[in-house]
Amino acid sequence: MVSQGEIDALVIAAQTGNKQALELLFEYYQPDFLRFAYKLCSDQQQAKDAVQDVWLKSVTTLNRLEDPRTFRAWMFRAIKWRVMDGFRRQKTRERAAQNLSGLEQDCSENPADEHEALQYHIDRLPEPEKEAIYLFYQSDLSLAEIAAIQGVPSGTVKSRLNRARNRLKIILENEDEY
Repeated sequence: MVSQGEIDALVIAAQTGNKQALELLFEYYQPDFLRFAYKLCSDQQQAKDAVQDVWLKSVTTLNRLEDPRTFRAWMFRAIKWRVMDGFRRQKTRERAAQNLSGLEQDCSENPADEHEALQYHIDRLPEPEKEAIYLFYQSDLSLAEIAAIQGVPSGTVKSRLNRARNRLKIILENEDEY
């Protein structure tokens, strides 16, 4: 595992135009960024495109980043906005309608595995709560980093996490009764 100091040094080097440092950052963070983008849009190609666009844009805007420790959160936030822009740019709303009908069909399915069941219910949480759960538990981001990504205070992130955990607890308890 790479230390925060090493990451900071790579970010600073990349800010000065060091291509090798940027490549190392890419290799280190690319899997996490792709997973996050995929969780947001549920489309592998759209996730890849969004992350690629953000990396390309970061080459020219990285020098604006004041604190190298915020690099990961800065990139997550940029990916989130890029994915949202992708949704807005869709030529038709047909795809959104298909996703909604797919979700309704999925709701009638009953996942067998506990992990699948949990993921099934997480995917159905309201978007801000689902995003907070994913970033906190699966990407190991701090409350402050999640707050920066979502553009809200840390207290709001805490509330979203608490509300999501309570919803999941109720859902899973009700499932056990049947």
